[in-house]
Amino acid sequence: MYALADQRAYRVAASASDQFACPNPVTPAFPGIAGSPPARTAPPTLRVARAVGARRGAVRVAVTCDEACDLTARGTLSFSRAAAASSRLRTAHARADAGQRTTLTLRLSRPQRARARRAKRTIVHVTVTARDGAGNVATTRLRRAYSAA
Repeated sequence: MYALADQRAYRVAASASDQFACPNPVTPAFPGIAGSPPARTAPPTLRVARAVGARRGAVRVAVTCDEACDLTARGTLSFSRAAAASSRLRTAHARADAGQRTTLTLRLSRPQRARARRAKRTIVHVTVTARDGAGNVATTRLRRAYSAA
């Protein structure tokens, strides 16, 4: 019989020579237990394919992750001829499967949409963060400028 405590497995027996001791001890395959394979320590690989659409009410970012992970995108907008500093976009969250392209949508508020339409140039800064099941984090930043056409 085995007992699990303190992230370890203990065999319940008086000694190894006891007639009730387990003759073939089994090493459980759980992360964090002695003898188990170590948990993955490498962060996920994150690829940002594109960022489009600051003038249409949202910035869409296409992201691919090499393993299942939770994605978070944060962004800011800055405009030409703007007296005020940059303004923040609404944060976007998504769950991505391994190798599948996922689109994160950062929506603009009404005043941001109006300013983006009037501005000669709009610059978008986006930070995408991926967190895998083991808690490892990968971050990618991108900057994209849109000019009035």
